[in-house]
Amino acid sequence: MTTPNPFFESARRNLRWFRESPIMAGGGTWGVGERLVLTEDNDALEKIRARFPVFLPYAPGLEVLEQRRSDCNFQAALLFWLAGKILPSQEDQKTARDLLDFLYFRSGLLNKTDERSVIGGWTWTHIQRNFNLWMDDNAWCSVIPFLLAKGEPELDERYNLRKWAGLLASDLRRMFNRAFDPAKEKDMEDPEKTYAGKLEHPHWAAPVQCALALYLERLDPASGEYAAVEDAILRYLHFLDRRLATYNASELCYLMLLAGVMMFVPLMEARGRDLARRTYAELERRIVGNPYGILPAEHDEAPIGPEKADLIYTVNFCMTGLALAALHDTNYLEPARKMALFLAEIQDDGSERPELKGCWRGMYDCKTRSWGGGNRYEGGAGSIYSGWTNAPIAIAQLLVGWRTEHPDAPSNGFLS
Repeated sequence: MTTPNPFFESARRNLRWFRESPIMAGGGTWGVGERLVLTEDNDALEKIRARFPVFLPYAPGLEVLEQRRSDCNFQAALLFWLAGKILPSQEDQKTARDLLDFLYFRSGLLNKTDERSVIGGWTWTHIQRNFNLWMDDNAWCSVIPFLLAKGEPELDERYNLRKWAGLLASDLRRMFNRAFDPAKEKDMEDPEKTYAGKLEHPHWAAPVQCALALYLERLDPASGEYAAVEDAILRYLHFLDRRLATYNASELCYLMLLAGVMMFVPLMEARGRDLARRTYAELERRIVGNPYGILPAEHDEAPIGPEKADLIYTVNFCMTGLALAALHDTNYLEPARKMALFLAEIQDDGSERPELKGCWRGMYDCKTRSWGGGNRYEGGAGSIYSGWTNAPIAIAQLLVGWRTEHPDAPSNGFLS
């Protein structure tokens, strides 16, 4: 009798949560909401409702933030595409295409023609009445289409994935050049105010660099654009050389994600491996030094503490970065498996609320061995995100499960 793959089983539980909870009403045809919010004893609720006014009172104690975010929908689309490819599942393949249809044809989130903003840019959410571009959120909208086009070229024919992702990546490169100034050390904001974010923090800079690395792969090495993109990447890596040890656990997790993505690009693979090695050494030091054996919650938008497993800004992205790195270097497979088993163990069993069965909430308290640790208006245990938390973690579970079953298979073609 074959032993079930625990990582695939965890991913399947999460896929069912997406389908059966109110986060994805309509089966993906109209996208996924940003998150579910638990309202009972949530001291951040008033601020959540003020900042995110499009919410559905679904059941006593539970609301759905219905805003359709570009980045969350792309992460969900990648999850269902991977599930359709790895498990495999025709139903999941269809859901991935439904989500991409929503993004490219139904949502109006992609700016295709309005020259008042970035052509190829994605509005943050469908409730916006203006162009609202964040560095990290828009970078995801370039990274994931590049990965999807690499994994299934037929999708490129339907959605023009590389075209729109390339236009956006090129603009992100221009933004990086005008905003990045290592001499400043802080407040590296876009002087033109087109994008929000600060490039001294990997939270914003690392996703941008992921987009640039994947963009570099499709450029002519003899072109001026190639030279400009490569220069932007190398300047950022040089900037990291003297700062790596100073970052908190959350910021290091974004760099682990960057390292994993860079390994997909042949001309950047060696630098990605080097960044992964140095970043994981810092992450491992934080884990070993924590009596709870986890990365401590240190992001300022979530409750902080060594006993808190932050699944919105920290553990989730470390898990994804490790899983990506393990596709290219099996030295990362065991730490990825260990973290993945922890996440499978704490995965919500639905005993408190059936709408949460199979999800990961935003924060887990390792001291009490239960969901908890406090709330913020964008972080904490009461927020259950579609993207950022659930989709990236489930993606990582699929990748770890695949690499566990195919330890020697090549993966530069993205699981081809």
